[in-house]
Amino acid sequence: MIKYLGSKRRLVTELGSVLAAVDAQSALDLFTGTTR
Repeated sequence: MIKYLGSKRRLVTELGSVLAAVDAQSALDLFTGTTR
């Protein structure tokens, strides 16, 4: 299992570009929540 600690803030710009390129209407963050 890969644990990711921290914010995805640095990914927001890239994710926004990808979603715009594929004309996405919504997105789902499956990795949201706690790491405890």
